Amino acid sequence: ARARLTDLLAVLGPYAANGIPVVGVEPSCTAVLRSDLVDLLPDDPRAAMVAGATHTLAELLTDPQIGPGPRWQPPSLDGVEVVAQP
Repeated sequence: ARARLTDLLAVLGPYAANGIPVVGVEPSCTAVLRSDLVDLLPDDPRAAMVAGATHTLAELLTDPQIGPGPRWQPPSLDGVEVVAQP
């Protein structure tokens, strides 16, 4: 698990460091990023960054401090590639 999470930090760490939210769409995956990640890799500063940047989709869309705000309208995603873990 530590090796997999270390690989994950290499991908998500730069996004979190640049203030880009990490959106978890599945509760147990979100829990891993918020809690287990820091428990398994306490000495890696990227773990705390990613944990702090991780939000549920509902939080992202409803929290004005991290989300787009009350006037937000969903954009067209035609032609956009999204990376998601099913």
